[in-house]
Amino acid sequence: MNPRDYTDEEINDLKKKLHHAHDKIIKNALEDYEARREFTGKIIMPLLKDVNIDLDNLQLDTNSYTGPSLQAFYSDIVFLTSFIDETTAEKEPAQVALLIEHKSDTPSQLLIRLQIEEYINAIMKRNYVKETDSTIQVIPIIFTQFAKGWAAKSFRSLFPKATHKTNRFIPEFDLLAINLADMPESVMASLNKYGVLKATLLAMKNVRNKEFLKSHFEDIFVFLQEHPDKVDLRKQLVAYIVGHSKFSPEEIQELIKNIFSPVLKQEVMEVEEGFIAIAYKEAKANAEAKAEVALQFQRRLTVMLGWNSGTSLDMITNMASLTQNEVRRLITVFDKVKNYCNTTTDIDRAKLRRLSGLSDEELKMLLELLQKQ
Repeated sequence: MNPRDYTDEEINDLKKKLHHAHDKIIKNALEDYEARREFTGKIIMPLLKDVNIDLDNLQLDTNSYTGPSLQAFYSDIVFLTSFIDETTAEKEPAQVALLIEHKSDTPSQLLIRLQIEEYINAIMKRNYVKETDSTIQVIPIIFTQFAKGWAAKSFRSLFPKATHKTNRFIPEFDLLAINLADMPESVMASLNKYGVLKATLLAMKNVRNKEFLKSHFEDIFVFLQEHPDKVDLRKQLVAYIVGHSKFSPEEIQELIKNIFSPVLKQEVMEVEEGFIAIAYKEAKANAEAKAEVALQFQRRLTVMLGWNSGTSLDMITNMASLTQNEVRRLITVFDKVKNYCNTTTDIDRAKLRRLSGLSDEELKMLLELLQKQ
């Protein structure tokens, strides 16, 4: 496929879409209420064990928060709901926030604790009621994608020099972990076949598994049969899979052949064209950069040969297509190397590279010329 000539602005926009597809795919999926309810009921609730919350009133918190070290941030996902009384089974008036922080790769144990603590404080401050001097509780959850076997350590265990006397000054809270890489197939099988959540989790779990994607690409999008209105999410999933699975253009073409949905086939082709345009633009820029490096190397080599043979400054300047000042600077470097070599029998190439600023190949050629003199 020969991509059309995208402008730099269009290329940057395509790159942003690719980044956002990776960064926000689960967040956008959980904007769907049924996906939100299914995620909480089937994936979060087993972690909470004896804690009951209201699954029928899960509100997506879209507030932005500010923190002392962050100008503004959006926590990945925050659901607002209520606890359910263990004895009466009635909803308690107090709200609870389910804070879900998505990490695609293995999180740092200490850094994630520090981030989560900051998020918790921001959410509590945002929901603080001065009249009653109260706020909501926050249940923090890490949603990891590829960190197989990862589990959150206690905060105190991350301070090995702390003692039983100083432990009381270290904030401690439970940090639940959902690991997509370890998610049992039984859980995936229990999700609604035509649901937004199953499509999203299948894509996220298998985006690095080309063979799975080749066999199940259209299966990920079967939810379109009941949700033809989910155009934005569908395009995000296409961009996410095509962009992050590292399919080659040939593999994408083969993928397109096996897609029966005309709508999906067209969208994959559009996304493919965009990614090919990015690759084409980057390859062209790399080729131009390499050509410029090669040209500059050839010019410096011309100066080196002219200097070594005693050619006049004017003639070297013309042959190398450089200014006289540029030629003079190079000759000064060559003279430094020559003087160094004349004053020592034990040549330190590392020192020469620092002294001259020449590349290994340039320095090698210069030393060979000096040895022949």
